[in-house]
Amino acid sequence: MAATKVPSAVVVDPAQLTLVAGTDGVLAAQVNNAAGNPIGGAVLKFAVMDASLLQVSDTGRVTALGPATSQTFVRVVSGPRKARVPVSVKPGPAHRLTAAIDSAGQAQ
Repeated sequence: MAATKVPSAVVVDPAQLTLVAGTDGVLAAQVNNAAGNPIGGAVLKFAVMDASLLQVSDTGRVTALGPATSQTFVRVVSGPRKARVPVSVKPGPAHRLTAAIDSAGQAQ
């Protein structure tokens, strides 16, 4: 294998991600050789560390399923090289609930 095709690092942009529950973001990843140049055609696999909080597609789209009490991660792997991207998930906006009460004190 030519030195220009030997993977040295998986590089992910952004290096960390903050999402609001119910939204999504995109991670762009590439595999670089020792000179820091991208290796075309390198296979990348995305995986979440906690599937109850996040989903990730084969193309790097990350969906926040719910707020996290601590930081979670997306792992990006190409052969023996990998990167870990910290993801923070914040709660979405509170929904307002309005109830009408009749004169007998019953909800309508």
